[in-house]
Amino acid sequence: MIKWKRRLEDFVFKKDPDGNFVVDMRYMQGIVRTLAGRSLRNWLQGERGRYWREMERQIGRDEEGARESFMNFIRAIAESIISNGKYSSLILPTIVGEKNLYFSGEEEPAEEIVWKILYLSYTSVKFGNALVNFDYISDEGRAVIWHILTTDRVIIENRTDINPIKNRLNIKLSASKEFFNTFSLLAFLREKVREEVCEENGHDIWFACRKKYGFNDMTSIIMMRRKQTKGEYYVFSYLSSLFQKWLDQRIVAFFDSFTNISGARREDVEHISEEREKLIFHLLKYKEIPGELLAKLTGLKIEHEMGRERHYGIRNANFFFKNLRSNE
Repeated sequence: MIKWKRRLEDFVFKKDPDGNFVVDMRYMQGIVRTLAGRSLRNWLQGERGRYWREMERQIGRDEEGARESFMNFIRAIAESIISNGKYSSLILPTIVGEKNLYFSGEEEPAEEIVWKILYLSYTSVKFGNALVNFDYISDEGRAVIWHILTTDRVIIENRTDINPIKNRLNIKLSASKEFFNTFSLLAFLREKVREEVCEENGHDIWFACRKKYGFNDMTSIIMMRRKQTKGEYYVFSYLSSLFQKWLDQRIVAFFDSFTNISGARREDVEHISEEREKLIFHLLKYKEIPGELLAKLTGLKIEHEMGRERHYGIRNANFFFKNLRSNE
């Protein structure tokens, strides 16, 4: 059996020390719905639909059977991709989610690659319409991350709760979107490690993260999201700089403060949140802060802060700007 298929099966059927299944199948259903978007009906054609309906009947009654039906559903997707010799929207959140849409000019999908994509999709953390995962980490590290997210109740049965992240980082995540949620999740994992190291030193923390989470120099963040029929797939690599410099709780709180504006119109907060998304995307991709976007965000924030007596989050600005200096 190929390793990625086996790993996905191990994940789906894994039990805790008390003999309970670790993953709730309703959570897995949510991942399917996120990937499929408006094309869910197309996903549930033929035998895939039969396995899906079997799983729905078994959830809560026959958990072992529900998991077997889910894996049959996933196997049907893999077999469809491999037999057709083309990638389709059944396996990746493509730009347009149509059942007969294929990539052109690509090599025929190898079975191992197909199962790796499926594994990374269905072991993801779900935030609204986005899925977040890591590539190139150890199996032990992936298990540790999932354990932290479940025991800290970020993942609760069939849903994801951002409140533990908010509480740990002392942020509000007002009007937050996919990139900032991903950034906050990384900061949450960093903070969990920071509590275990003696010195608050960036290099020490990265070393501790490598040890605890099984990270290495190739570890990447994968983020998939779907907006109606439009799907997007992002890969952000070279995490060391992020963990050493940019994921400090005070920096996250500074970014968070941009949308903490009481009394502001909802559309104004949404606009600031969209601008923040551009900045965070640039930071995740290039590991640097775009000055023009930072100036624009700061200007928008100041416009709404004028006249207020309290300025939440601004106290973190000095630490943030200190980190903008180039390393010598």
